[in-house]
Amino acid sequence: MNEISFEKFVEDARNGILSYLPSEYENARVEISQKTKVNRKATGMQVIPEESDTSIVPSLSLDNYYESIIKGASMDSILERMADTIVTAYRDLDTLPYRDNPMEHMDKSKVYMQIANTDSNHELAANAPHRDFHDMTVFYRILYDKSPEGIQSVLITNDLADTIGVTEEELFELASKQTKELFPPKIESMSSVISKFFSDAGMDDPSMLEDMGMDEEFGMYLISNDTYVYGATSMIYDDVLYDAASRLGENVYILPSSLHEVLVVPCSVGDPEELSKMVREINQNTVREDERLSNQVFKYDKEARSLTQVSDGKMLGIKDENYKTVIEPPTPSQTPFFDRSAVPAMAR
Repeated sequence: MNEISFEKFVEDARNGILSYLPSEYENARVEISQKTKVNRKATGMQVIPEESDTSIVPSLSLDNYYESIIKGASMDSILERMADTIVTAYRDLDTLPYRDNPMEHMDKSKVYMQIANTDSNHELAANAPHRDFHDMTVFYRILYDKSPEGIQSVLITNDLADTIGVTEEELFELASKQTKELFPPKIESMSSVISKFFSDAGMDDPSMLEDMGMDEEFGMYLISNDTYVYGATSMIYDDVLYDAASRLGENVYILPSSLHEVLVVPCSVGDPEELSKMVREINQNTVREDERLSNQVFKYDKEARSLTQVSDGKMLGIKDENYKTVIEPPTPSQTPFFDRSAVPAMAR
């Protein structure tokens, strides 16, 4: 592992990047910026060519590159990767329909919802239209492009909402309908999710599922969307929760596994406080801080068609600092009910 502070890494990246770029970038301007994103602040680096004629400037996430550095990658290899990404990004800009005037492509029919933890995103909420949803917050985004390679979208800030002339109520009305159309919800049994993961990895032995206790009778479902990105938003929809509860034939607990998915288990499986403790431990140990959603457990009553929080709510925030002061680390003998680390490997 490399022992280098983040501040020193940012300085070295700023000073060194132009040496790894083609000659047409030799007089480019290098800027470092701070942005408030879901669950975190992000440090970005923009390289702006001297003759740039676009209002869109690609930004590199230095936080992600720093992770590679502390894991042992060399600075040379990181700068080479950064340079390749910058060149590719500017080349791809030429294919974007909104290259010259992004505001002309702020299509209200592409407004959708994203949910995030409330306690850990107050600063983001202060600058963006939003509304509360239990211990979570609904934010709004505009989709630019959706393809197998990824999603391009922008958060709707207060300034952007004013520019395109929409209120929070209008955004919620639009997003409530359009999120399901743009990102159709998906309900899968946990056994099929794990089975697909094994199959993609070239391991098709059905006995592996049985050894894990996850055969077809295993009573757990995963709710996400067709992209497995920000799919936890699907829990907002009553018909989706009702469908999942009907498959299990009883009321269910909803466990927020991450921003990308939630898990559904029968209420007969256990105590909500124990399940909440399990969710906290999984968040703390296997979910990246910027992907955590909630430490709480929710109950969906299929007869009343209602969703309520049933855990005590003491652990509201999902930042690492919250866990350091409140939660004792799990002992080696503790086995998580579900380790979600296999899901993003399969889905993203």
